[in-house]
Amino acid sequence: MDADRPETSKDEEIVEAAAADVNAETGPAEEAQAPADTIYQPETPRRSWFGSVMNFLFSTETAVGRVMRRTLRWTAFVLILFAAGALAMYFWRVRPTEQILAQTAAQLVAVQSEIDGARNQVADSQAEMSAMQERLQAAESTSQAATQRLLLTTLRNDIAAARVALVADKDVAAAILNLSAAELDLKELTPAIDRLNASLAGELQQHLKRIQTGLNTRPVNQTGLANELFAFDVKLLGLQELMFPEED
Repeated sequence: MDADRPETSKDEEIVEAAAADVNAETGPAEEAQAPADTIYQPETPRRSWFGSVMNFLFSTETAVGRVMRRTLRWTAFVLILFAAGALAMYFWRVRPTEQILAQTAAQLVAVQSEIDGARNQVADSQAEMSAMQERLQAAESTSQAATQRLLLTTLRNDIAAARVALVADKDVAAAILNLSAAELDLKELTPAIDRLNASLAGELQQHLKRIQTGLNTRPVNQTGLANELFAFDVKLLGLQELMFPEED
């Protein structure tokens, strides 16, 4: 029966026997590796409505997007040109104007400083003028007081000379001349006396007229008139104390 098997079967048996011997020596053959895992591709996430709108408006895949992208480029170009023009206008017109305004402001500040200095000088000049006017008024007052003092002294000297002419010289004519000079002195002194005491000025004038009338009346009472002249001089002494109290 064995002789009846074909040769191919014998060959297969020989291969199987050899394999069995190898397996017995090396162990069972490793299992064939499983095929490599297939690459996982996640699903593309769905766009939001905003993303869809933006994709529709600006994607190069849509006609509207291509038009909008072109429009945006031109708009950006126009804005850049406008910004460049504004910048050029600033440096060409606005910046020089600002510099002119700054120079003008500086000049105004300098002019204002000069005006303030001039005002200060005017104020100082006015103060000096006021001081000069005060000094002038003081000098005028001093001069007027000196003139009045001189008139009063001259008036008393004329009255004293008339009294001496009556008492010592018995010279009525000389007394009349001295009283005429005293009358002129009293007339010049009357405004100053009126400012102090108006009634005193009138009283002195009337008293002097009575003495002059007595000198022109015959016979002349020389002793009585000498006493009147003494009483008149006493009034002048009181007037001197009133007009020049600093001499006391």
